[in-house]
Amino acid sequence: MALYLGLDSSTQSLTATVIESDPSARRVIAEHESIRLSREEQLAFVQALLNPPEPNQRLKRAAKAYRQRTGV
Repeated sequence: MALYLGLDSSTQSLTATVIESDPSARRVIAEHESIRLSREEQLAFVQALLNPPEPNQRLKRAAKAYRQRTGV
């Protein structure tokens, strides 16, 4: 989802506006669009996806509150 602003009587994303106004912004955005993980971090990440821990009470309460607020 992009944030759109009415600029110069046209609809343009905020990201595009920033990139156009400051060329170095493209590099900064590119650096923050991805993360680099060590081999150990990659394995830990995959293991967490494949074998997630059981949700604790705080997470269960948050999920219940979310469902009540959103009707999901």
